[in-house]
Amino acid sequence: LAQKARVSVVPLHDNQTAAGQVTIVEAMTMSRPVVATRCIGSEDYIKHGETGLLVEPYS
Repeated sequence: LAQKARVSVVPLHDNQTAAGQVTIVEAMTMSRPVVATRCIGSEDYIKHGETGLLVEPYS
């Protein structure tokens, strides 16, 4: 399923484990655009507007 996706959307919470960050990295290795929640950890991998998009929590 992930291989057929055009975009990866990763909704995260600040209290989540590293599983969300692993999902971000997996999507990036498949050259997929990533949209994720701006939270602890996601900003380590995604530069908004360059390597993906970060959205504010609960938006």
